[in-house]
Amino acid sequence: MPKTKPKILIVEDDISILDLYEYKFKTSGFDCLRATNGVQALSLTFNEKPNVVLLDIMLPKLDGLNVLKELRLSPGEVGKTPVVILTSLTDKLFADEAMRLGANEYLVKSNILPRQVVEKVKEILKKD
Repeated sequence: MPKTKPKILIVEDDISILDLYEYKFKTSGFDCLRATNGVQALSLTFNEKPNVVLLDIMLPKLDGLNVLKELRLSPGEVGKTPVVILTSLTDKLFADEAMRLGANEYLVKSNILPRQVVEKVKEILKKD
């Protein structure tokens, strides 16, 4: 029986960045879901139950830190879904808050290549 592909939810309001990461993850063997705002991200996480969420902080409707907070307060498997923050925000206060809220990783877009993001996500899924 074929092994099922891991499913990732990519939450990003910049469509060009969303397209780039969707391409990188699809070519690395992932099934991809897309959300462009925080409300959509929560809905997709509850309904589709991805294996991991790649989450921006600066989002319309509901920011990424509040999405993370809602996920971590959720019962069952949804509350345990690994979350990788991928943001432009370099301020340590945001990183500290994301980790305090239960993020598995905090990555700054300008400091990491897309292929490195894919590798980080794979590492997190191996631990899970």
